[in-house]
Amino acid sequence: NVSPLGCAALAGSSLPLNRQRTAELLGFEGVARNSLDVSSDRDFLIEFVGNLAQIAVHLSSWAEEWILWCTTEFNLLQLRDAYTTGSSIMPQKRNPDVLELIRGKSARVIADCQQLFVLAKGLPLAYNRDLQEDKLPVFDAYDTVVACLELCAAIVETAELKRESISARLEEGFLDAT
Repeated sequence: NVSPLGCAALAGSSLPLNRQRTAELLGFEGVARNSLDVSSDRDFLIEFVGNLAQIAVHLSSWAEEWILWCTTEFNLLQLRDAYTTGSSIMPQKRNPDVLELIRGKSARVIADCQQLFVLAKGLPLAYNRDLQEDKLPVFDAYDTVVACLELCAAIVETAELKRESISARLEEGFLDAT
């Protein structure tokens, strides 16, 4: 939580700034001591998008589990029609398309993270124009994960367990097999 004010793109500013006082007024704990690091470091973005990618991977695993539970073979879960679509070749079948899209979106967020790593891997110290390319993957990853989380919450809130099917499965001997 340090103020970058006065670092500029390489080695400080010729303006007469009281960096410490400005940092205090803005609520920072102190001032950045290394202007090269301030202008070129993107670790915080890589960590942020890395965390988003990890969330996306967990959402993907959850979506896969629920997709299986919705299949005829498992028959444990019923999703609302708002989160499914009719099959193009079997109109009576409901596909869990939103869950499939959430599962697929994880690849996009992982790619956003990879894009930041590749962007940062070859940069020399100080600000370089390449860093203009850091915004799109950050915003995309954030928007994608937020949209997926909102949909996941709505799906969970409205999903219904197929209690009769679950009860019948309990008697098949798998519950206490191990």
